[in-house]
Amino acid sequence: MDHHTINPVAAAKNMAIISQSRTLASILFGCAAGILGLTSLKGFAFYAIFSAIFSGLLFVVVGPKSSQFFASMRSVVWDGITDGMLTFVLFWTLLYAMVHLF
Repeated sequence: MDHHTINPVAAAKNMAIISQSRTLASILFGCAAGILGLTSLKGFAFYAIFSAIFSGLLFVVVGPKSSQFFASMRSVVWDGITDGMLTFVLFWTLLYAMVHLF
C-alpha cells in the first residue's frame, strides 16, 4: 500500500476549496428551489438529493487521488453539509419570496 506524506497547509487549502465549492453549490440549489416554489419537506428533500449528487461527484473526481491531497475522503464528502444547508435555506427563502410573494 502506497502511503503519501500530506502537507497540512496544502490539505487545509484543498479543504477550503471544497468548502467554497459546496457553499456555491448550496447557493445555486437554494436559488433553484426558491424559483421552483418548493416548500417544506420538498425543499429539504431537494437539498438532500442535490447535496448527495454533489458529494458523489466529489467522490468520483477526487476519489482516486484523495490520499495525495486530503487527510481523508470522508471529510471531502461530508464536511460542510450542515453549513451548506444554512446557506441553502437562506437563498431558498430569499428567492421564494422574490418570485412567489412579491
